[in-house]
Amino acid sequence: MGPLPLVPGELTAPWLTQALTAGFPGVEVTALHETRVIWGTATKVRLEPVYADNGVQGPSSLYVKAALAGPEQRQLLWQALRGEATFYGRWRPRLSIEAPQAWFAETEASSGQALVLMEDLDLRGVRYGDPTVPLDLAQVRDCLALLAQCHGRWWRQTELRHADAYPGMLAGIADLFFSKEHWHRLMSLPRGRHVPPALRDREGLRRAWERMQALAQPQCECLVHGDAHPGNLYFTREGRAGFLDWQNTMHGPWMHDVAYLIATALTVEDRRGHECELLREYLDALGRAGGTPPGFDEAWLRYRRHLAHPFCWVLTPESMQPEENCAAIAERICAAMTDLDCLRALASD
Repeated sequence: MGPLPLVPGELTAPWLTQALTAGFPGVEVTALHETRVIWGTATKVRLEPVYADNGVQGPSSLYVKAALAGPEQRQLLWQALRGEATFYGRWRPRLSIEAPQAWFAETEASSGQALVLMEDLDLRGVRYGDPTVPLDLAQVRDCLALLAQCHGRWWRQTELRHADAYPGMLAGIADLFFSKEHWHRLMSLPRGRHVPPALRDREGLRRAWERMQALAQPQCECLVHGDAHPGNLYFTREGRAGFLDWQNTMHGPWMHDVAYLIATALTVEDRRGHECELLREYLDALGRAGGTPPGFDEAWLRYRRHLAHPFCWVLTPESMQPEENCAAIAERICAAMTDLDCLRALASD
């Protein structure tokens, strides 16, 4: 293939021909139209190829996701984009789940580039998730079944050494999240109205966060999505749920995804009324998918403890998420941590 493109101008018809060849043998791209560039955290470029009239046609449009804004972006996003490219290159082809299709996924350590060539989901008419809009119980059940498939597929297998190790990109972030200036600034925003007095002890929350990670280290048994909140979801026309943004994929504990999803995606009332049955259903699905789930009492304790993880939404920098998203999730997660006495669960042996 040669070097990976580093700027949008290097996304050429000859390069795309080579990138699509594995998925569409004999394909030839004769021209390329760049119809959209999203200069977000990562750069996403929508391409519409023109194909030679040789009987082999690829997708009518697709997206390139990479660091295409310069070396600073590549340095900043290397771990995240490398993780996503590894997911699409190594894990996605062997998972029978609803997730975007990718035709090319490569990393290049020499330049710090990682690139994924993936389907344009708009062609399937999907609906995207929104952190401000809670999911219903049927949607959460579908998501948990998908996660169980992912978790059970490589349960305790040595191949997981190829995935980033838990806590992944969360490692070292505590110094920012729990710094005095950062904490007090974010608590003054609308999200802070949902944080009760018991969760306002900055040093106590840092100790709980670190205790959660320490307890989870020996419980890393599977491949996890790593960022399973409603904003990273889409729904097909048939209503099936799929996850986007596999940048945080890692070798981690199942409850990292399960507690995160249930606590952030449901209304407070739906979670209170159904989280026990949802956890039981997930554990059954995990067993069917090849995992060895713990008993319910042990699973429930792990679930309660790992509710400290989605508290990160309260501490997410303003540049990363709109305030309405953080406030919506803060209300749900603070209620869950309070209802289930997350801090006491973390203090127990």
